[in-house]
Amino acid sequence: MSASWIWSKTRQNGSGMPRLTSGTAGGGSGGRRRGKNFYRDRNNMNKSDLIETLHQNSGFDLQMAEFVVTEVFQAMTETLVRGKRIELRGFGSFEVRKYKGYTGRKPRTGEKMRIKPKKLPFFKVGKELRERVLGCGEG
Repeated sequence: MSASWIWSKTRQNGSGMPRLTSGTAGGGSGGRRRGKNFYRDRNNMNKSDLIETLHQNSGFDLQMAEFVVTEVFQAMTETLVRGKRIELRGFGSFEVRKYKGYTGRKPRTGEKMRIKPKKLPFFKVGKELRERVLGCGEG
């Protein structure tokens, strides 16, 4: 998929530029925060790392990469809020699971309390991803 295709499919504001949301990629504080956990968490990927990877591997500029990632997450979120299911073949599926209310206990006092019913997002890993992750430890 080319950058021009995505550009033509984006929602645009009055200036002809894609609508961007706040974030550090493409502006703001200028990069990764270097807090006390910076080196400990280097093997984890967050949204900023995903944007940077898309930028490096696709040829998109940083603002376009941020826009694409943000739009994908926003579309997924809106789909789940509507109660619909998202299926990404080989990767996994997202759905909203409903949990019944129940009687629980307060940890400090042991007093009984009613826990309300709730709905939470749930991810089920796909077969291909599961096999790749299981196979990466072998060798």
